[in-house]
Amino acid sequence: MKKLLIKIIVLIAIILINLSIFTACDFKSVNDHYDINLEGDFEVSFLISCNTILTTDGAFDNLSESLQPLIPKDGLMFAKTTVLCETYDSVLDMLKKICANQKLQLTAGSDNYVSSIGHLTERLYFNNLGGWMYKVNGKLADYGAADYTLKVGDNVEWHYTCEPNDI
Repeated sequence: MKKLLIKIIVLIAIILINLSIFTACDFKSVNDHYDINLEGDFEVSFLISCNTILTTDGAFDNLSESLQPLIPKDGLMFAKTTVLCETYDSVLDMLKKICANQKLQLTAGSDNYVSSIGHLTERLYFNNLGGWMYKVNGKLADYGAADYTLKVGDNVEWHYTCEPNDI
């Protein structure tokens, strides 16, 4: 009888611990998780393109069959759109918000290097080159996306590159 009472007490304790953990968690619906914050202080334009995969000889054909369907026919993963930014948002902050909103996979390492957008990773092209680069106001950035703080009216473009100088 004593062993049964101990088992019941342990079971109740486990249930109470699980309930306290469960109620302490902040669960969000999938839709809430992917909502971009539409409130902001100013506007910038943003684009995500993998068009070079369609225009570089052999690039599309050398993609794995599982990746080919992920390439939009026009090469635009996110067509040029005006989005609202908050003060101090970086290029990387906005990329994260947009990818979450559009349900685009994004991999940015602890060093904030963007190695994959929409499952297009660096070095996919058969020459072992390729990767994601971004421009602000028509100029290729020479610093990390987390290091550029957006300003009113900035035009940000992310491009997948297959070869040097193709964007």
